[in-house]
Amino acid sequence: MTYLEKVAYAHRVIENTMIESKRPAIMSSFGKDSMVMLDLVRKHINPDVIFHREPFQPKKYRFANSVIEELNLTVFDYPPLQMSMQEEGGEVEIVGHYPMGAKSVLLPTGIRTPVGEEEFACGLEDIYLKPLGTFNYPWDMIFVGHKSSDIDPIYGAIPINSDIVRTAGCASASYPIRFFTDDDVWRYTEENDLPIHHSRYEKLDSGWQEREDKSDNPDYMAACTACMTKDGSHSVSCPKRNGLMVNRVAEQLVWADKINPVHMRT
Repeated sequence: MTYLEKVAYAHRVIENTMIESKRPAIMSSFGKDSMVMLDLVRKHINPDVIFHREPFQPKKYRFANSVIEELNLTVFDYPPLQMSMQEEGGEVEIVGHYPMGAKSVLLPTGIRTPVGEEEFACGLEDIYLKPLGTFNYPWDMIFVGHKSSDIDPIYGAIPINSDIVRTAGCASASYPIRFFTDDDVWRYTEENDLPIHHSRYEKLDSGWQEREDKSDNPDYMAACTACMTKDGSHSVSCPKRNGLMVNRVAEQLVWADKINPVHMRT
């Protein structure tokens, strides 16, 4: 499928989704894929946007906030119903389970080691033990900017096999750009003059890529999870308590089953 065929296909998926759905919404992180999906969908309708964010390190959301204001978007956030942990190959993620009706979608927050004197969160008290709640989910369909070419740091490849995925008791999901590649995303971005989060992405001779410095990347929070990981000694030094030794709590936490979630890193 050529690039232009993929764009045309995305528009057909959106049109078919609008026929099926009475009240769709866009699940967005305002990353590069979300920005393309947002533009494609808004050529047809102007639905609500669901944007889940962490309450700390607000500078990570300056780009998203500027897009929300510029486009005058109606944006919703709400607390998770449950939290869990996942860890593999040195990657640690704290996962929020956000209700979408009778079921929940799993949205991970990546954890990175703080650099120098930068502000950082306590993985346990700030993220894992964040306020929880329920939410009356009014949308019957969500547009998701996931691509079949995406590689997840925990799960690896998560291909999308259908344009629309229906789940009993839960909002359905529509994947307009599932056939796009990263090159397609950047081509569409440049051709349509979409806003770019330049402190997150940079253009090199080889093309656009994500910066190694993740300090402005909202997918990753600077946080300490030393007392939460499975491997290590019984007690660890806590940087939030001036180096006092605290017990490891991994056995007290909920660990997510390794299943392919509806992944919203877009």
